Amino acid sequence: SSTAGSDLGFVKIGDTWYMNLSPRFDLRMGKFGLGLQVPLNVPLPGQDDVGDSFLREEDWDETSDYFRMVRYVQYGDKRDTVFARFGELTGSIGHGTIVGSYTNNIDIDSFRPGLQFDLNTDFGGIETLVSDVVNYTGDSQDSKLMAVRAYVKPLALFMPDSALNIFSLGFSYAADSNAPTQVSPDPDNNTFTVNTDTALKVYGVDFDAEVLNNDLITLVPYVDLNKID
Repeated sequence: SSTAGSDLGFVKIGDTWYMNLSPRFDLRMGKFGLGLQVPLNVPLPGQDDVGDSFLREEDWDETSDYFRMVRYVQYGDKRDTVFARFGELTGSIGHGTIVGSYTNNIDIDSFRPGLQFDLNTDFGGIETLVSDVVNYTGDSQDSKLMAVRAYVKPLALFMPDSALNIFSLGFSYAADSNAPTQVSPDPDNNTFTVNTDTALKVYGVDFDAEVLNNDLITLVPYVDLNKID
């Protein structure tokens, strides 16, 4: 279903107060989904550092900032045969013990278009997530997360139509090449500056049984074993 709404509030960024107005639209046409928004930070009058600007200039000073008007483009849903999403993510890999409800956009000054792509079949499948497809190979200090999980259904090779074909064996890998190891606070902007970083890797093996999966209930007992490198 399609929905529309708007956020309205007041936020302090640095030393300046803004009225935040964000009309949002979620459009669904069959398997296709589209999320739109127009995030506006309007400085409140009577502040010394406002000047003549009607909108906060830092919101629109990078090419990637204009991507934020299209929050996401999506096909299908998680656990469908094919699922793909580009833009704003709140995504997980597998059972979420390595990457769970990951959000790629938390910096108000920039928009990071991420990518998810899953393929699920009766014999197995693959899940993928990339935090930022624009800056992944660049020099940005933002997290550069890439995660993938491949899984197989062993019984499907011998009993593809059996009711027992609910068991899956999965293998996961996730890496952040910009994982911070030392940060220092920036009190002027209420943020942190990354002083040093390193590549962080996580490996995982999992086993699950998809006992029930429908529009009302999802019941998938699982065991995950993960190792941080």
